[in-house]
Amino acid sequence: MKPTAPTPRPDWLEPTQLPRRLRRILARVPRCDQDDVLQNAYYLYVRAAKRNPSGEWPPLAVFARILRDCIADYYRAATKRRAGAGDALLVERAGRERDPADEAVSADLRHAVARQLEKLNPIDREILRRRHWQGQTFNDIAQRLGLRPECVRKRHQRALERLRHNPVLAAACNGSDKRGVSS
Repeated sequence: MKPTAPTPRPDWLEPTQLPRRLRRILARVPRCDQDDVLQNAYYLYVRAAKRNPSGEWPPLAVFARILRDCIADYYRAATKRRAGAGDALLVERAGRERDPADEAVSADLRHAVARQLEKLNPIDREILRRRHWQGQTFNDIAQRLGLRPECVRKRHQRALERLRHNPVLAAACNGSDKRGVSS
């Protein structure tokens, strides 16, 4: 069965006609990126409308949820971009041909990092994983782990300090960061 075309779109879908509540939500994003976030939200909303078997446009609350999700994705991506900017040297090194000695040093470094991470408290490991691998904010991590954001920040800082004091890690990272591991 062929899906039916949705009914004419609601007037509030026009960017100039957005309800005040949605304009306040969108104001969380820098003005230069608002169009991109809004366009992504519109796209996802239209996809949701096409999947609706009745052909009706989903209610405004659905668009508000989609818009909030798009804003969260925007900030998650921005966090990853900021974290990745410090890794430019690592990317440059990875693009070069490696000799067996470099491979051995890289393997030693991976093992040293794994050993140090195993020595950390499981909560500290989880905080580092969520912060650096998943790109979550301290507030998100605190909410998911049931801790206060200040506590998560402090635990993150102390865990990084413990990693910095490993002589193998400090020696291997000495070329890219004087402190050892960047935060």
